[in-house]
Amino acid sequence: MIVQPIDIRPSIDGIMDIKNTFKITTINVSRLNTTLKQEQVLNYMKINKISCLIVTETKLQTASAKIIYKEYKDITTLWSCDDDNYFSSGVGIIMNNDYAKYVIKKDIIEGRALKLTLLLKGKIRFTIIAIYNFLNNSYKNKILEFYTKLEEILTAEKKLKAKIVCIGDFNASYDTAIAQQRANRKIF
Repeated sequence: MIVQPIDIRPSIDGIMDIKNTFKITTINVSRLNTTLKQEQVLNYMKINKISCLIVTETKLQTASAKIIYKEYKDITTLWSCDDDNYFSSGVGIIMNNDYAKYVIKKDIIEGRALKLTLLLKGKIRFTIIAIYNFLNNSYKNKILEFYTKLEEILTAEKKLKAKIVCIGDFNASYDTAIAQQRANRKIF
């Protein structure tokens, strides 16, 4: 697991300004195909004052993703869909426009990941990587290929001195991973 400590909360004379905190979180929606669920997601975001919400397991096709939340002018949505296997994939980012205006680049790993690069004040490069990994090890080769791509992205962003948040649904079995790590074995 790659962990990079990051403090993105603005401070005033060393005191954290809680009212002006960038809040990022993730939720597995297990399909985002009904108006009711779409409204619930936005309500969740509003009630909890979330600046950036990662939604996983959207099970959306590209055509559907393009029209979701289109009428909302205060948010920006970005989607990664796999039209051939939409029933077991999909990740999206719903971002408040106060932050979306800083997005300078978007990269997609079809149906599995979205990478947003923001350039914040003070020339701070901030990268958000939203993940929805394969469900089980029957896709072992695809999982390994996915992690190779992810590692390449992380390496490149580190070279650019980016602050990185890698968030989402890794579909990992924590207990299995820890047991294998203790046994000094590879996870895959």
